[in-house]
Amino acid sequence: MAMGFLKRFSLRVRAEKIANGFLTLRRQQFDGAVQLIEKRLSLPIIHRTLGGDADLALKGYQVWISTVFQIEHPYVLDSEVREFGGLLSTAVAGTDKDSVDRVLCYFQEFQECHKEIETQMCRVAEPVSDYIVGSLSDHDKEDISLFPIVAAGAMVAMLMPMFEINTKMVLADYSGNQAALRELQEEMNMAREALTRC
Repeated sequence: MAMGFLKRFSLRVRAEKIANGFLTLRRQQFDGAVQLIEKRLSLPIIHRTLGGDADLALKGYQVWISTVFQIEHPYVLDSEVREFGGLLSTAVAGTDKDSVDRVLCYFQEFQECHKEIETQMCRVAEPVSDYIVGSLSDHDKEDISLFPIVAAGAMVAMLMPMFEINTKMVLADYSGNQAALRELQEEMNMAREALTRC
């Protein structure tokens, strides 16, 4: 009985540490997107702080990434995968039923298009850019060119590969997988190089 409690407690602590790392990444991703949009586009910024569907979509994407990473680089024992997955999802999504439902909807949406990487990146980016500058329907089409709004979504999508890699790096770091960390660092260098060419 005590062993079961200790194992569950250990898994919960690990899930919460990963979720805290994920929160830091979501905030960095959002702040980077706001800065990029401000620097390159002349759009009013509606939200400067992470929240709403931007946060929920990024949470859903992180839960999806952690599921895929477990398959590629197991970081939890097979016998603990289901329990840890539930604990991590709860630690990331929170306990508010509506938020959990939205995170799971985003997770499902990202799963459905996982073979089409560009589509997946755009689907993650859309609620983030909409939260930052508003969606097309939020703007009076006669007062503003629609191009910058669409461009904002494309800019946020360009940042998504680094967000994915950083999320995997958090998982690899907490699991002590040095080989995966080295591989991910190489991927990050290539992603940064690709971004600088844009």
